[in-house]
Amino acid sequence: SSSDEKKRKQAAVEIDTHIKGLNQRGDTVEIGEIIKTLANSFAYSPQNSTKKGGLLGMAAVAIGLMGNTNRYLDQLLPPVLKCFADNESKTRFAACEALYNVAKVARASTIPWFNEIFDGLCKLNTDQDVDVKNAAHLLNTLMKEIVTESDSEAFDMARFLPMLKERLQHSNPFGE
Repeated sequence: SSSDEKKRKQAAVEIDTHIKGLNQRGDTVEIGEIIKTLANSFAYSPQNSTKKGGLLGMAAVAIGLMGNTNRYLDQLLPPVLKCFADNESKTRFAACEALYNVAKVARASTIPWFNEIFDGLCKLNTDQDVDVKNAAHLLNTLMKEIVTESDSEAFDMARFLPMLKERLQHSNPFGE
């Protein structure tokens, strides 16, 4: 409902503000605990509404961290990427939106995660839901921009090519 959406957005604003303060103080322990709570209690929840709140919270953390987002990608990205394969289209959409916001601030720091992101995008580009497809397209455009502007040393072509080859050999992006 729209009141749930308003509550989630208000919570995200509060998370962003709180994380900015913790980041300025250098409180990495508290930041890590907040991310762990958002992942375990929200993003990994069986409840779709709770998952969406967790994903919005993860994006709010990334935005609040700004230049320090790269330090926390190992904690932020796995729950977001897991939600790419969720049964609920609104959760998959929220995962695209969350990853877009994380990647927007983390930029080239997301490149070590490129294979996992690419794998998810391959599946989401053929999603049944038009909103998910559109969100995946926007994320895809951002990732192309990030890879293009990054130092060529950062992108591991040798690690990427086998996955690309596998994807090109299958008409079904799930590899079946």
